[in-house]
Amino acid sequence: MLKHLNCDVLSKLREVVDTNTKSYREDLIHDELGFRKAAVEQNPDMSRFLWLSRKNGTVCVNERNAYITGTDANTIWRYYAEQKSPDDRYVAYAVEITGISDGRIIGNLHTLDYENHIKSLVKNEVPLASVDVLFSNGTTINMQTLELDTYRQSYTLVHGDIVSKKPMPEDEPVLQAILKDERKQCDRQCRNADIKPKNRSIKSQLEEYKWQVDMKTGEMSYTSKQNTNQRTQEVL
Repeated sequence: MLKHLNCDVLSKLREVVDTNTKSYREDLIHDELGFRKAAVEQNPDMSRFLWLSRKNGTVCVNERNAYITGTDANTIWRYYAEQKSPDDRYVAYAVEITGISDGRIIGNLHTLDYENHIKSLVKNEVPLASVDVLFSNGTTINMQTLELDTYRQSYTLVHGDIVSKKPMPEDEPVLQAILKDERKQCDRQCRNADIKPKNRSIKSQLEEYKWQVDMKTGEMSYTSKQNTNQRTQEVL
């Protein structure tokens, strides 16, 4: 898997959409709005996203919120794992927005194995405790989701429209530690796309393996010194 560092985020994601997404390609326009807002605000909690290209459209959710159960981000990101059809190819990235340069949204992209990422998310997600609600008059109120749903009209009459809602977990430090570990693991699994792997001699490659040839079938089995899994390769 690859990572694209300090890149033109939209340019890279358009390449994916052009080749992988057949309909609802305009979803990327909505994704761009979130990326551009994050680039301007420079809020660490709001600058990281989980992004997915599907046959029919894209999905983009806030990374932090996706790890909190009961949030829209969590529900949406998990939903598509259950809806994947056999002919649908998923291409996923962890997106970090770092700024804007000459009108271009700049950031880092790390390839994700979507199915494995879902498994890790389900294992590590944390419970939702409350929601910080920001109103247009500048007031922020922490409340339970049920309270917001019940008294929304009363609050908006006093404080104005709702500008944003930030889900709060039961333990924020625990959530941040989980996110830190997940990002480290993701970074280790990805190779820098700008650095090409070194060409190695045939001799050095062969030295890594213990070869055995089946003279009847003409097949060669080998065990890597770094990986004990058996593989088979036809001898041409």
